[in-house]
Amino acid sequence: MKLSIIIPTYNEERNIQSSLDKAISYLHTKNFDHEIIISDDGSKDNTIRIIESFAKNNPNMKIIKNNHTGKAGAVRSGMLAASGDIVLFTDADFATPIGTIDKILPEFTNGADVVIGSRALGKRDNEPLKRKIAGKAYNILVQLILLPHIDD
Repeated sequence: MKLSIIIPTYNEERNIQSSLDKAISYLHTKNFDHEIIISDDGSKDNTIRIIESFAKNNPNMKIIKNNHTGKAGAVRSGMLAASGDIVLFTDADFATPIGTIDKILPEFTNGADVVIGSRALGKRDNEPLKRKIAGKAYNILVQLILLPHIDD
């Protein structure tokens, strides 16, 4: 099995080094092939410089430099470049910890074609109350207007 992890970035100089350190540490404990694809959405800060420096010592890392078109475009180009049997994406700040992959992979072994994580179903101790309330309100609005019965 080969796992591809897509990380879309845009002006993530504050988060990306720590997130990449966590990803590499996690992946070194696993016994499967992997690649990390950083799909940058035209960052204006030092994100690319940090990623390029990190990639020099990590041969399983690919960098895609996109024009600024939005997160969806960055995720799409990363997905299209992936070569893994299982492909996932995660935000650059790792709001969902990288170790959550351990909960996802068995679902594919059990026959799932797609696995969607839901933050609403999990416990997130480090999330500020204001963010929890704003996220819940936004989710309700999206469900009412666009996507009934879809939770996040």
